[in-house]
Amino acid sequence: MKISWIQAFLFSLCLLLTGTIIAIHSPGTGVSLMFFGMISAPIVKFIFPKLSFLKSLEGNLKKSHHLSAKCPHCHKKIPSIATRCSYCTADLTEQSVQEKIEKQLPSRFAVFLGIAMIFVIASAFSGTSSRNTQSTDPVSKAANEQKTKDDAAKQELLKKIELRPIIVDNSIGTPELHVTVRNGTNKTIDGIDLSAYFYNNFDEPIGKWNTKSSDAFIGTSSERISAGVSDSLLWNLAVYEQATKVKNVTVYRVHFTDGTSIGTDQ
Repeated sequence: MKISWIQAFLFSLCLLLTGTIIAIHSPGTGVSLMFFGMISAPIVKFIFPKLSFLKSLEGNLKKSHHLSAKCPHCHKKIPSIATRCSYCTADLTEQSVQEKIEKQLPSRFAVFLGIAMIFVIASAFSGTSSRNTQSTDPVSKAANEQKTKDDAAKQELLKKIELRPIIVDNSIGTPELHVTVRNGTNKTIDGIDLSAYFYNNFDEPIGKWNTKSSDAFIGTSSERISAGVSDSLLWNLAVYEQATKVKNVTVYRVHFTDGTSIGTDQ
């Protein structure tokens, strides 16, 4: 296997560029790779061709039915592995003939070099991205940790609001949703949003205008509920006339008189 100076310098240039990219975030590794890139051309030119595994790789790649070459005698395209031309029947086993065929084939080293450098550069970008993700600014990291703690505390606060829902008919036969809310927090509630799902006596989902829909009912109230107190909230269900059961009632947002709120938009 022969390696030209152009191929050797291309290898060296790729290492230099890769080292430069890595050095931005990992100076030690990047500088080492750049140094090797500066001295690699002679190594690639004179030592790589003597490596047995590269010789084997080149030989295996050249001996392929998928690579074509022109017959040195009739100039028809034939498989590079052929020992006799299928057109002019010339013998192709002579060393001089084989050398002419091999000269027509693309450089196996160039293919190997391209694949190797793509892998190296992809690894460099991957490492850079990983380090960028991990090397978070200390202030931002502290802020993110505090936000996580605050969110967890809010979720725990949300769990302290207990619900006891029931559907009853009013005096004119219209169903109403009554939800007893117990405020287990240490703050006064002045706004609460909840979702619920209605069903008929057959346990079939009921949507607006008695459609068989599983869409959630969204209820909003601005009633004040003091800390440690229970109160009953009411919603008229005239558009859910066949609703007799309520399930999966969940508070998803609460506002307090101190201006704070917990939960998210439904």
